Amino acid sequence: MKKARLKRKMKIIPGYFKRLRLKEKNFSIISNNCWGGMVYDNFALPYLSPTIGLFFMSNDYIKFLKNIKYYLGGELKQISWKDTPFKEFLYSNKEQYKRSLDKNLDDLIICQLYDIYIVFLHYDSFDEASHKWYRRSKRINFDNMIVKFNDQNEYSKDDFVAFEKLPYKNKIFYTADNSIPFSTSKNILIMYLSQYKNAGHVLDDMKLSEQDFNLTKFLNSLQ
Repeated sequence: MKKARLKRKMKIIPGYFKRLRLKEKNFSIISNNCWGGMVYDNFALPYLSPTIGLFFMSNDYIKFLKNIKYYLGGELKQISWKDTPFKEFLYSNKEQYKRSLDKNLDDLIICQLYDIYIVFLHYDSFDEASHKWYRRSKRINFDNMIVKFNDQNEYSKDDFVAFEKLPYKNKIFYTADNSIPFSTSKNILIMYLSQYKNAGHVLDDMKLSEQDFNLTKFLNSLQ
């Protein structure tokens, strides 16, 4: 996490000026990957969420969202990547972890939380990951939440259907699939990233410059 902390410090001054345009700063972002941390860093805001620097497999994330307070009350238990039900997925991405993070599979901090699993991708130890998970869980503002999802990590369309039905007020879904219908619900924003159409799923949803998305306007419109 040392590199992440350095990058965060470098964003403090520009983030401060961006933050001045926000009407509301006390919001919690629950995300299936690092997207939430990117948003907080963009505005130099404190992390009011435990879902920072990590990722869930899609089905596990839906389970987490369906019963979030139950899972937040559970105890993280460290396991090996070989003991996860998605070890083939991790193995297929081993070169990416090595190239971008200089981590081998055995270096990954992976935890079981009841019947779901969390990959703490940007953490260097279980103690660091668990400490920050528990500490940030206590900061969640359940009255002002953004819940973000995308079509990564063994996603299926059934996951989208389940996500759409969840009762959260402010939801965002990133996809590379233009056959996903734009929701008729008022509480979900579907972000279609056409640049990843050939890949079959979103590869990177954190490059705001490549998106037709006014993040400040969205945050100022939170219900």
